[in-house]
Amino acid sequence: AFTGERPFVSVISKPRSSVPLVVDSASYLDVRGSINVGRLPPRESVRVEGMINHFPYEYPQPNAGESFSLNLDVVTCPWEPAHRLVRIGLKGNRDVAIRADTRIEVEFNPRRVASYRLIGYDRQETETQNSNEQNVGSHSVTAGYTLTTLYEIVPLKHLGTVPGTQMPNAAAEPADPLLTAKLQANVRGNGAAVGFIQRTVSDTGFDFAQAPTDLKFAAPVAEFGMILRDSEYKGKGSLQQVIEWAQQGLGTDVNGYRADFIELVRKAQVLKKS
Repeated sequence: AFTGERPFVSVISKPRSSVPLVVDSASYLDVRGSINVGRLPPRESVRVEGMINHFPYEYPQPNAGESFSLNLDVVTCPWEPAHRLVRIGLKGNRDVAIRADTRIEVEFNPRRVASYRLIGYDRQETETQNSNEQNVGSHSVTAGYTLTTLYEIVPLKHLGTVPGTQMPNAAAEPADPLLTAKLQANVRGNGAAVGFIQRTVSDTGFDFAQAPTDLKFAAPVAEFGMILRDSEYKGKGSLQQVIEWAQQGLGTDVNGYRADFIELVRKAQVLKKS
């Protein structure tokens, strides 16, 4: 069995998580190259977070006086409908060399969330750090730089008791935030902050069909990676569903990157059957 991934993290034991701003997106090119020569990629070479961030996504420009925009969405998780899928999208508006260990800190509301999983970062910790933080000095965030991160969340309401305790589910108001994301980007050298941003998001019950187009595309890219890795967290998804979801998120696709992805999944289907 493939055991390179961790289970969901209980909010009771660990209510906070963090997302690195530095992501190696070359994995998608490795996956594409392998499939295009008629070979499924080795599971350990598939880095889901890198595949997601290979593609460009549209996020709002930062507010006046801010160096970044921090955007949150929550919808039904398509491969596990009892769970919720949270997207955190970051966009920079100017050139700045930030420390490569700058992270987005995420705090989950224990009244709304039972457990969570940061998709693509649940491999062995040393492997993830080595692949995404090789440059521990600085990372250049240029104008228009984007980062897309996905969390899979188990809502507390789906459990009878809080995991690891005898506590019943606490009643939560619908407007209670699901999570809070905070970003403080530090400049390389003197460690000075270039801005602090905090955002919250509440779960208003949006289905995946109501998701923004970019999220409708990022999610199947993540699921494709999990299927290629034979992840135990790939849920009920299939390669055919990946194609269907990605078609919903095709959008204008000016450069044809998303259509190329759909064709790649079709090729993977053929290789899986052979």
